[in-house]
Amino acid sequence: AGADGYYTKPYNEKILLSRIQSILSVPADRHNPEEIEVEFDGRRHHVTGYYHQILNLLLSVYENAVVQNRELTVIQEQLSMVNKRLEDMVEKRTASLTQEIAERERAEAALRKSEKFLQSILNNLQDALVVADESGAIKVFNPGAERTFGYSAEEAAGKRVSALLPDPYARQCEEDFRRFLDRGQSELIGRITELEGKRKDGFRFPMELLVSEMALDKERAFIATLRDITQRKEAEKKIQSAQTQLMLSEKLSGIGQLAAGVVHEILNPLNIISIHLQMLMKHKTEDPAIQEPLTKMKGEVGRIKKMTDTLLSFSRKGTGELKAVNINKELDSALSLIEKEFTLDNVSIVRDFEAELPEISADLDEMRQVFLNLANNARHAMRKKGGGTLTVRTRTFHSSRGDFARLTFADTGHGIKKEHLTRIFDPFFTTKPEGEGTGMGLTVLYGIVQKHGGTIKIESEEGKGAAFIIDLPVLANKKE
Repeated sequence: AGADGYYTKPYNEKILLSRIQSILSVPADRHNPEEIEVEFDGRRHHVTGYYHQILNLLLSVYENAVVQNRELTVIQEQLSMVNKRLEDMVEKRTASLTQEIAERERAEAALRKSEKFLQSILNNLQDALVVADESGAIKVFNPGAERTFGYSAEEAAGKRVSALLPDPYARQCEEDFRRFLDRGQSELIGRITELEGKRKDGFRFPMELLVSEMALDKERAFIATLRDITQRKEAEKKIQSAQTQLMLSEKLSGIGQLAAGVVHEILNPLNIISIHLQMLMKHKTEDPAIQEPLTKMKGEVGRIKKMTDTLLSFSRKGTGELKAVNINKELDSALSLIEKEFTLDNVSIVRDFEAELPEISADLDEMRQVFLNLANNARHAMRKKGGGTLTVRTRTFHSSRGDFARLTFADTGHGIKKEHLTRIFDPFFTTKPEGEGTGMGLTVLYGIVQKHGGTIKIESEEGKGAAFIIDLPVLANKKE
């Protein structure tokens, strides 16, 4: 390399010093060696040699330093390139991670927003929403369910859905659920069903149930929507009652229009028959073959006359005088007239009157007709049972339409068959044996009550008696 005896890296300190001493031991032309100072690894060393030896040593070291410097330069350039590539890779990866983190944060924010939105919907649903797992245990119980059933979400967790139903619905629900899991057949899942729910306090109420199957965390789950339909059922009853009242009104209106003409056509020949009958009966005869038919004919003529009078009541448009009527007083008076007669059939009358009941505006004669007719109907119903009790009750009744006096005639007879309830106010409909009634009594009462702005309805359970309920508007200035 241009000099003899030089030493290259890697080196050992002792070996290098030994090598330098070996170089300096080579004979030289100069006889006066020189001492030089050499520094290795931060420590100073002193050596003695001739100038040419020292020169060779320095040249060797210098040449080696140049070579190493070139190698270091190349390595430095390579390291710089590698470092640049690493920086680029880090920068790209950092940018990628930054974007990935931003996307994840956006996704998490969207998920939180979606969860909050869904939770808000769940919390604000008026209907009860219940989610159960495959075993039928409740996992989700929204605030609507808490309001509907009276359980808190914590109390409901783990309970079976059937715990929200009374028997026999609870048993049917369990059987249907097992059948669906075993065979995929169900009468409840996937359809709206009307049944009854049961609150925590045991109160039962009508409700609609819709059950759907869903996947929750890769497991089968069932979501049930339950709606309390108590108000809807009550509204349906009111609508049905109003429709019934309307139908009866239409029937009465038709009869009223027909009555006058029909009665006129009946009364003309009936009067002629009655006159001739009276003339025949003036001739005294002891022959029963003649007397008995005449007596029977007279009775039938009287019955026809009574029926025509009833028919005529439909064509009268309330010509009677309306005045303030004390219901309690007039009821007591009417019942007193018939009370002793009722005891003959072992029927007792119980008065349950509200004190200070407001007065009504009414035709007193027509009101008495209503009272006596309903009382006699009750007596007839209980007579077949061997007796009983007629309870006549008065109360003030408040509704959205105003204040009413409510009159109730409740007997302990056999009651009315369910199939007869919708026809009880129909003209000529009667449950009495032939010859004991015309079927017009309740129809006439219905017309009277309606003419006074009131309503009449019947509540009955076969075998447990019947109750006729009349609501009549009270006088506004007599409510105190």
